[in-house]
Amino acid sequence: MIQRARWMTLTTTVPPGMIDTANGLRIAKGTHLTQPPTLAINNLVKRYNQRTALAGVDLTIEAGAWNALVGPNGAGKTTLLRSVIGLVNPNEGSIQFEGRQIDPSIRRSSMGYAPQDNALYETLTTKEHLDYFSKLIGLDRATRRNRVQEALDFAQLGDRADDQVQGLSGGMKRRLNIGCAVLNRPRLLLLDEPTTGVDPLSRAAIWEMLRRLREGGTAILHATHRLDEVEFLCDAATILGSGRVLYEGSLEDLRRAAGLPAYVLQHPGDHNQGADDALHTVDVPTTPDLPAAIEKLQAAGIDPSTIVVQPTSFETVFQELVSGKVES
Repeated sequence: MIQRARWMTLTTTVPPGMIDTANGLRIAKGTHLTQPPTLAINNLVKRYNQRTALAGVDLTIEAGAWNALVGPNGAGKTTLLRSVIGLVNPNEGSIQFEGRQIDPSIRRSSMGYAPQDNALYETLTTKEHLDYFSKLIGLDRATRRNRVQEALDFAQLGDRADDQVQGLSGGMKRRLNIGCAVLNRPRLLLLDEPTTGVDPLSRAAIWEMLRRLREGGTAILHATHRLDEVEFLCDAATILGSGRVLYEGSLEDLRRAAGLPAYVLQHPGDHNQGADDALHTVDVPTTPDLPAAIEKLQAAGIDPSTIVVQPTSFETVFQELVSGKVES
């Protein structure tokens, strides 16, 4: 059964006295405005001959949210991202950006895409790449100069600006790939496996880049097989299987859907009361319950230094939810 989050449209009320917008539009005092989601996908279907890659996918991402797209190989993650950015034409369904039907001009001006395979040319320099992609999205000369420098700083590649791509490490190439995707200062960034094949230090650098981008208000849709990335970075996750949404919601919603506790406390028991050597466990349903659960064990004579607090990982949640439901 598909489990869906209850996404809410953001709303705001114009404060008294705020009558004129920057464009001269007059708004009555106290008017209740509704802000549409950054991305709204409805009943998206994509077929390749007899194979259905997407089978009626619905997905909503609010402004500034970071949503993970997870699932086994062949679940439809890349096809979904490529449909949003316009590299794949869906057979059915709709895609809206900030309440408008998506079109090439919106994609060029407001969206960024970093594919799984780096879209780079080995003999161009880092700076030449950024300048080239700036031209592709239609930036004028003065704007290009500023955005190229901005992207170099963002990707932490200023000292490699004049180096050819063939001399960059794998992590640097991934950062450049993402740098090319943010030249238009996107309000929506699509990422397909952004940390595949990079070392832990490079992965941490990419995480920091994306955190800063999100803090600036960019919404992120992030396809990944790394479930630790989901746990540490994302607000919510959509789990795909065979082209369908199996589950979606906040990580807390998904944990509850899996019927798992927030924490498991492990302890050896009270040896003063003749406890055996077996390890005892206590489930803690939610985070607010944790202090009381520990206090209860202490009151029962358990040495607090022997209590091990084990949070339930998103990997455990994912495995519980999809076990037996999808082909790997």
